[in-house]
Amino acid sequence: GLSPDVLKAIKRKGFRLPTPIQRRSMPIILQGSDVIGMARTGSGKTAAFVIPMIEKCVPLPSPIKQAYDTLQH
Repeated sequence: GLSPDVLKAIKRKGFRLPTPIQRRSMPIILQGSDVIGMARTGSGKTAAFVIPMIEKCVPLPSPIKQAYDTLQH
């Protein structure tokens, strides 16, 4: 799945449900496999490709940062 930060950013932009091409392709892309898909213009193909790419770029919190954040709250 997607990280909470990426999900929050997607929801902030007003998106609620993935389109069929996103629903079918994103889990495969997130696993690191290649996908060839075909869908109509405006169906969300670009987001299906870019969202997993962004997910891979979001840094995972280090254990030290997680411990620090826990102590601050």
